[in-house]
Amino acid sequence: MTDPTVNSSTDGKTRDDAEVLALINERLNSLPPACRRAFILVRYHGKSFEVAAAEMGLSSRQVRKFAQRAFAECKRVVEEASRSNAT
Repeated sequence: MTDPTVNSSTDGKTRDDAEVLALINERLNSLPPACRRAFILVRYHGKSFEVAAAEMGLSSRQVRKFAQRAFAECKRVVEEASRSNAT
């Protein structure tokens, strides 16, 4: 059986995507737990800042800041990967 993360085409896009996802996961895991949890609740589970805040016992403003920080880190990983692929 062929490894689904390895693309046999010349662009290697599937493998690159898997590597970027792994880097994003690494970066998210390096964040403080509350920051990571806020991001997961809002981005992956689709909860509003208010609902996530109630679950976490924080203000919605703090949850928004945490989620924005985590999203910025994800964006930074993608931008870094794009720059390294461009060279």
